Amino acid sequence: MFKRNKQKLRRSFNELLLEDIDQAKLDWDQARQTAAAVYDVDDELLAEVSLARAKYEFLYREAKYRQVKGHSSVSDQLLKISLSSSPTEVAGFFFLKKWGRGQPANVTVQ
Repeated sequence: MFKRNKQKLRRSFNELLLEDIDQAKLDWDQARQTAAAVYDVDDELLAEVSLARAKYEFLYREAKYRQVKGHSSVSDQLLKISLSSSPTEVAGFFFLKKWGRGQPANVTVQ
């Protein structure tokens, strides 16, 4: 009885950890893009990028320690699509992801 509850709790917390990892990765990517886009990079912006990276690495190490597997993030799916698709197909992927369909679309822009 207690073992089943313990496994259920572990599974739910592992799923929350994976969601936090995805969000931390997106935050780190956004901070890096902001730093690359800004002409005059100050110390505060560099600290923000370093903090976002540290959060992501901490969560990643925790998942590795817990041996959490079997999760495919949106960023991983986008990477697979972007390697084999045109930019318009990637935009179609985000459009369908927003509206509840997880499959990439073959969208052509003329």
